[in-house]
Amino acid sequence: MKLFALAALLYAAVSLLAMASERYRHDMAGGRPASPWLRAAGWALLALAALPAVWGWGPSIGVSLWLGAIGLAAFCCTLLISFRPRWVPWAGLAGLLLGLPGLALA
Repeated sequence: MKLFALAALLYAAVSLLAMASERYRHDMAGGRPASPWLRAAGWALLALAALPAVWGWGPSIGVSLWLGAIGLAAFCCTLLISFRPRWVPWAGLAGLLLGLPGLALA
């Protein structure tokens, strides 16, 4: 459960960071300007996602797992941006909604 919560929260964080980028925002939202809070929210969620990893597996394994899961989440987000860019905000919201209960249980 902790690993799923970690992956879901990291996907939500990476999708927020992608939506903050002007390059990808045009593909995802049809040219609307990016909101200034997206980048800060992405970084905050990225840091918050480290908590279930460190609490569940300890500091040494947890940080290593967190860093590896960031790469996996970024890869999945990149694939979705490449093939279905309009789905990225909805998938990020789903990741947030699925990951927060797991964070509460961690």
